[in-house]
Amino acid sequence: MSSDSELASEVAVLQFTNILSLVIVTAVAYDYIITLPKEMHYIWNRPWTFVSAMFFIVRYVGLAVALIEGLYGSTFIPGPTQVSTVLLLASVFAFILFLAAADLMMILRVYAMYRKSRIVLGLLLVLYAATVVLYFISAVHYNNLDNLSMTTPQVLDMSFCNPTYNNTSSKIGDYKLIPRLTLAALLLTLVVARLCIDSFQTYRMTKQWKTNEYISLLAREGILYFFAHLFNNIDFGQTMTGNIITTITFIVFFILSPRFIMSIRELHDYRVNVPVQYDGIDTGFGISKGQSSSMVTASSVGFARTFVTPEGDIEMQVVEGNISSKF
Repeated sequence: MSSDSELASEVAVLQFTNILSLVIVTAVAYDYIITLPKEMHYIWNRPWTFVSAMFFIVRYVGLAVALIEGLYGSTFIPGPTQVSTVLLLASVFAFILFLAAADLMMILRVYAMYRKSRIVLGLLLVLYAATVVLYFISAVHYNNLDNLSMTTPQVLDMSFCNPTYNNTSSKIGDYKLIPRLTLAALLLTLVVARLCIDSFQTYRMTKQWKTNEYISLLAREGILYFFAHLFNNIDFGQTMTGNIITTITFIVFFILSPRFIMSIRELHDYRVNVPVQYDGIDTGFGISKGQSSSMVTASSVGFARTFVTPEGDIEMQVVEGNISSKF
């Protein structure tokens, strides 16, 4: 009787794991399909640039990692052990590449927000380098073939991959989270600080609470980015609620970065192609001084004190807000 109940419990756990795997694959695939038209329009119908390369990494490397990690541990990857080991190692190191690209894009945007301050860039890059190095060292340490063992347990007629690690006493996995979460928190702090400063300066000029649309977008995405990283590094346990929270966080984590790049370009195109009412403050990408309160078009909207946004990586241009001093 006891063995029957244990078997039933194992089957139920495996079925629940399969359901979560299907949820992840469905959500990631659905997001890819509905955003593909925007991707073609805002990314691939334009000249290849540095941001195009970063987008390819966060979109397609991230997609591959999400699918492999989402299916791992379910009956959808039953083995053999050699294939399962290769898939696991590929996803581990591809995740580092995805994380490096996603962090770098956030860093460069914050750098642009602070008028390309070398102090801001230097501080962020130090934490960024420490994060990438520690993640790589941790991946090599835990996933070398001497430490990693792969088995394929059988439950009734179902099998799944189960990686085990011989040495789990090392603390390097914990140490890597220190610069990772510090970097995410600093990015969030810098973005929110810029948003608050811009809002207060706008209010002092116009007596109206208005914010730079680009900074508002970056602040919103920055908050989501921080909490996605935070929750992705929290162990919610193996309960049903914990697994559901982990699944949701996992999905958001991989779809956020490519959506962010497309959102920035969509906002830029909207501001370039749709006339906006200029009331003497920043319209979202910086404006020229001394214009009358009238309808303005693309020639008066741009990054970095220019009147026409240049071709290429618009994300890398300086965001001209209401801050008059350099940091």
